Amino acid sequence: MSSIDLHTQYNIQSQVPDAVGIVVNPVHKRLGPCYGAYNLTPYGFSMINNCKVSESKHHEHNNANLYYQHAPHFKLQDNGDFTLSSFLPSYDIPPFTFSSKDSWTFVSAPLQKQAVQQSKPVNDGQKLSSQDFLQKAMRRPDIGRQPVMFDHQYVKLREQSDMRRKTRSTLAGCSNYMTIEQCCSISTTTLPSLRENIVNAENRTLEALTGGLSTGVLYITTFLVDNKYLYTRWIDGGNMEGFVKANRCLLEDAAPKSEKQIMWQVSTAADVTKTTESYDQELCAKRQKLQDGVPLRDRSSGLRWEQVIGGTQRQNKKCLHSSINNMNACIQHPDPAARIRVLGTLVNIKRKESTIDLVNTSKSIYHKQTGIYEDINISELLDHHMLHRTPDNQQTFIDYVNQLPEKRFYSLTEQEEIMNSIENDSNTQSKKPTKCCYFSTGDYKGDDECVYSKYIPTSKRNRVIYHWSRGSTSECLDVLGITEQLRNSPQPSQQSSQPKRKSASHNEPAARHVPYVQDAHHIPDVPHNSYMPDALQTTATSSNPYTTFKHALVGPLGVLEWRLHDDNKDIIAMNDINMETGKFMNNSFAHLTREVATDGTVIFTCTCRMSTVIHRMPEISGCCHSRFFEENMKENINTIFTSQRPLEAPTPIMKKIAASILHLNHAVVKLDRDKQFHRFSVISPDFLSCHIVHLKDNKFTCQSGKCRAGKTNIRKVTHIEDDSACPHMSQLNANKEVWDKFAEIRNEDQEDTHMLDQRPSDQEEPHSDPDQLPTNKEEAQSNPEQLPPDATHSSSTENFDPATGMWKFESLSSHCPRQQDDPVFVKAAEYRRSLSHIHPGVCFDTTKKYLIADTIDGPKPFTLSPLLDKEQICRCGTKYWSDELPDGITTPRFSNATTVFLQHGVAQFLVYDRECLQQNHECRIEYSGRQDALHFLTQFTAAGDEIGWDFVNNVTKNQASIQAFCDNVSAKYYSTELNFMHKDTFTRWIFSWLANFKIDFRQPCPRCGHNPKIIGCDGTKIGIFVNRASEITPIEEPTCCEEVQPCHTRTERQFFSYKTSDSKEHKANKKLAQHDLEYFVAKNSNTLKEWQKKQSNKKATVMDRSESDRKLHLLGQVPTDCSHLVEQFIDREISHELIQHLCPILKVLASDKALTSLFCYRSLDLLLSALNNGTDFHCLKDDMPEIYDVLYYAKLQKTSLHTVQQFFKCIVTTIIDRHSNDRCFSEPNITEPYNPEKTGRAYYFTPHGGRVRQLPKYVISKDTNTRTSCRKRYIDATKGGTTYLFAWSCALHGHCYGFHIIKECEGRKDPFAAAFSYMDECPDVLFYDFGCQLEEFCLNREPKFFRNCRFFVDVFHGYSHKCPVVYDSRRIDSLKSGVNSSICEQLNAYLQKIKYSARSMSRSHYIFYMQFFIYMWNEKKRKTLAQEEKVARLFSL
Repeated sequence: MSSIDLHTQYNIQSQVPDAVGIVVNPVHKRLGPCYGAYNLTPYGFSMINNCKVSESKHHEHNNANLYYQHAPHFKLQDNGDFTLSSFLPSYDIPPFTFSSKDSWTFVSAPLQKQAVQQSKPVNDGQKLSSQDFLQKAMRRPDIGRQPVMFDHQYVKLREQSDMRRKTRSTLAGCSNYMTIEQCCSISTTTLPSLRENIVNAENRTLEALTGGLSTGVLYITTFLVDNKYLYTRWIDGGNMEGFVKANRCLLEDAAPKSEKQIMWQVSTAADVTKTTESYDQELCAKRQKLQDGVPLRDRSSGLRWEQVIGGTQRQNKKCLHSSINNMNACIQHPDPAARIRVLGTLVNIKRKESTIDLVNTSKSIYHKQTGIYEDINISELLDHHMLHRTPDNQQTFIDYVNQLPEKRFYSLTEQEEIMNSIENDSNTQSKKPTKCCYFSTGDYKGDDECVYSKYIPTSKRNRVIYHWSRGSTSECLDVLGITEQLRNSPQPSQQSSQPKRKSASHNEPAARHVPYVQDAHHIPDVPHNSYMPDALQTTATSSNPYTTFKHALVGPLGVLEWRLHDDNKDIIAMNDINMETGKFMNNSFAHLTREVATDGTVIFTCTCRMSTVIHRMPEISGCCHSRFFEENMKENINTIFTSQRPLEAPTPIMKKIAASILHLNHAVVKLDRDKQFHRFSVISPDFLSCHIVHLKDNKFTCQSGKCRAGKTNIRKVTHIEDDSACPHMSQLNANKEVWDKFAEIRNEDQEDTHMLDQRPSDQEEPHSDPDQLPTNKEEAQSNPEQLPPDATHSSSTENFDPATGMWKFESLSSHCPRQQDDPVFVKAAEYRRSLSHIHPGVCFDTTKKYLIADTIDGPKPFTLSPLLDKEQICRCGTKYWSDELPDGITTPRFSNATTVFLQHGVAQFLVYDRECLQQNHECRIEYSGRQDALHFLTQFTAAGDEIGWDFVNNVTKNQASIQAFCDNVSAKYYSTELNFMHKDTFTRWIFSWLANFKIDFRQPCPRCGHNPKIIGCDGTKIGIFVNRASEITPIEEPTCCEEVQPCHTRTERQFFSYKTSDSKEHKANKKLAQHDLEYFVAKNSNTLKEWQKKQSNKKATVMDRSESDRKLHLLGQVPTDCSHLVEQFIDREISHELIQHLCPILKVLASDKALTSLFCYRSLDLLLSALNNGTDFHCLKDDMPEIYDVLYYAKLQKTSLHTVQQFFKCIVTTIIDRHSNDRCFSEPNITEPYNPEKTGRAYYFTPHGGRVRQLPKYVISKDTNTRTSCRKRYIDATKGGTTYLFAWSCALHGHCYGFHIIKECEGRKDPFAAAFSYMDECPDVLFYDFGCQLEEFCLNREPKFFRNCRFFVDVFHGYSHKCPVVYDSRRIDSLKSGVNSSICEQLNAYLQKIKYSARSMSRSHYIFYMQFFIYMWNEKKRKTLAQEEKVARLFSL
């Protein structure tokens, strides 16, 4: 019986103890149809009850033949014929006939034992007809399972796969023991003389046991390693076998107390047997070669004993006695500098009986006790053990793998037993006699791993530890003899019961075919990384996550590459961690940059995921990579880079660091060990930075943001020499030998092109309104259950309730759907899933379309009714049940049966309400469907919550549209004549299901609240057809008739300011002064030639002027307090460093940008205080880094400090004067309630979500003399096209704050109107892909509201902008990491997944649809944020 049969039998036998499972082979070639009747044994019943694997999945049970037996109480009476039809029509098995009557004989439980003893049929058993038996055994309709037929090859491969998985799990559970043993073995290399004595003593002991010199040996030596590990090596064999295990407590009491104590069995019983046989065969071969006819005689002569054991004056220097004496000397005179110290030795070897000296018994036994074992009375214990010992049936490693439960970690004792069961005989790989093999540290000779020059592990156990320490689990399995598993194993051979997908009707638009996501209540099996334990599941007794990360980084799978090093900068490549689980990532890397500023401050910049998280967590100072550098690498820098001699007794960390400099300053270094996806660390040609480049499918992809923005980051291998490629490609081209051997490896995981949706034509799609029901008369007649009474549903129906702020759609159910992890939902979904497969208790109705119950009274629809609570008392004082009516009273809720759509079929249910015994109408309990996770659209149509969750998962993962989802579900049905709900019906069902969650979408970011300080915004092309948004008022349309004049214009806010009313000559002089200042900035920054090329369109009278004329004109236009510094800048009378830092500031002043773009308005008071103080400027570094640099270098050159302070004071005073008359049109006040269905706007910047300010009519004169080179092309939404969506997101935490619909085209008007109308306070930082022009737009209209806001271009679009550097947020340290300026682009990519299913909706459905999936986005971000912060805190401990 397969695992599915066992679980099915358990479900039936738990209800009917006498039930049997009949296994029939109807197509047996030789004997004809044969059968067998089985039931579960008590042992099998208990094991299946405790099995936690899903019963619908095939899995293996160890010793499964003990789980079931031939049913002793069952007999097939041979008095007639009957026909048994298969319950699996899809298998196409014809009915077959048995020579038996239509009856089955059972013996009840008391008679079962008697039947077995008599071994004869019992005629007085209970007789049931076959139909009665099947009805009784299958009276629960939820216990059926769809059987799966497996061929022998697949089962064999599954067994091999399970064995390999269990072996990996067992080895992972023993990793602590292997790590300690490796550390202890390596420590013996620090004392070569001690190591030689240990090896010799153990080899001599084994020789005495395997060479026929003794009847029993006992050897125990205990060491103390690194003052924390107790390491015991032991051998017991012959008549002393099992002594150590039996007396372990006594040995542990003699040793010092330690939590980490391991015992290493040098040789197992299997090793002794194998070595003895090998020794005998070798000796026989020698005698036969010498043609010595003397038969094999006893080899335990006195001379041989003295050579091996010693103990006399003429002893051999390599005998056991000499080695024990030498180790005893180490006990008495330990080396304080050594890592290992001998604590004691216990040796007892009994000579073979033929050589025992009865006079001098001391010659019959060699006995030695030293150190901690000196005071133990061991003789009596040995005598007792030899007389009363029991055979030690030592289990093999495979026995432990099969019997021990799978754990993440075993206890140290369990680990010791498991590892000691592996053979330790070196003869498995060597032809020499057995030797004790160790690990050893050798000189670093290779690029990838250490090559050990002397001691190489040859035994099976040592090779397992050797490969496991290097992460080669496949090598470990090969050493252990586990059969290699095929990569492409065949799938189960089963005939699919699913019909082929039908072609779409000509009347409907073709829907995209997308892969169907796994059912919501099924959890997929995900392989986990067994090398590093989950940081979130690390217990208090184990090391903290950072320590685990450090050990993994230093271990064989860790990557540590020192890429660049000089006095002021270091760049190191390391493995990254997963911020969701805290696991060590073998194939993900980060670059840690350590820079030393001019003032000596050390600045760490890391590209890891943790750096972006800890930026918003002030309690954490640095990521795990910077912490590793500070704790382990900083102190070793001088030793690594200056020492000319090899390291003496290096620690693993020092060895790893020493190995990391092998590729120092190499242009290209391969980082990972992946066979299909390759990652390289590439240094830029200027040797200032380092970036990751991926190689996949013979295509290079550079991860540098600058290269990605310039669209030069992707090149095929054959086009890597292209001149337009990024500079990192040129480095790869110059170092082909690094990557050339990987270029031909291709990844088989290709993206499915069929998932791309084809946009329907404008003629078909606008007419397919999802709110309209099918009008096809034939379709309505063939599907009456899909037509509710209100078949004229209109799109103008109001579905939003302004009073509650929630949505409502047509629905018969009012309860909230259950979550996917709800046990009630899981149980109900599993029950409905079982109905989808035909089995006894389930049948078709007369139309062969709907599934119904096959009861004793005949086929009937399934029933649904409220649960019966026997403790509940109704309003009239009676109950809902009695002894006469144990099931209570139920009355039909609907006149007809309800069609319930399942995942693999369609079933019909009769719905009942429950009444009290008095049948009082007020006490009636209506069936709502919540107890069964069912959602009723109408009395005719219902579906389970699993359908809703499957749709949500398919939309977010596969971009499935509503039509594609319906087609996919229909394709999974068991009959080609059946269809899932019509697209329009399912649209109504899914919206009513989603609306029943009763979600108030006006939820702010959990960290920032309703007033985010750092936010981004952007528009995206996703929406509905324009004609469906005709009733929406554009957000930029004024809400009042009042006209507002601007307080000041762009030209008044720039450094060379002028008003629009000024004369043309005055304006020309200001513009000429801007041109002259640009000239001197270009000259002092050595970019004059490039600047002159850009000014080719200027007139000759402007370009051909002399420098003296330029200087004279410029100083005449500059304010008096600023002219002195400008003159020094032109004449270069200040230091070179000060000139270089003044250039970017003067370049901004020479542009038409507002002064507040460089001088943060909210920090002007802080700047004035620092200028007046003149000593502490560090407070300006976060908001005004350019000004901080100028003041810092001016302070070093004391003669220029006063001039610089005067220059900045003049500018600050000017800014304050120009903004002194700023005014705001209106104060915050609710002017429009929250109603996204009506307004097309859903914002969550306030708890109420409504408009807080009126938008006046601004009278702005168009200035066509804008000198900026940044442009943005806005695409209009035509009448036949779709609308756009403009959304806002928190740049710190990713939370979306809502959106509004754009009817015509996106522009600067959208972020301005949305922020001013719906925000109580303006944010401090605003990211927009056209932020350089948005600042001017906002300050022209509402300067008081926006003057404290700083506008930036997001990083994604910033590379293509030509605006001044002040709009690049990366120059500000606080915005470098932790702030995701491109969060809106990521949100847009997420929203593209629902674009195909949203564009043909009505306005009401579309807005709710967007709100729901944005809510799902916010929930995902919230969970990810909490998980990342939890991981960051764990690594900061």
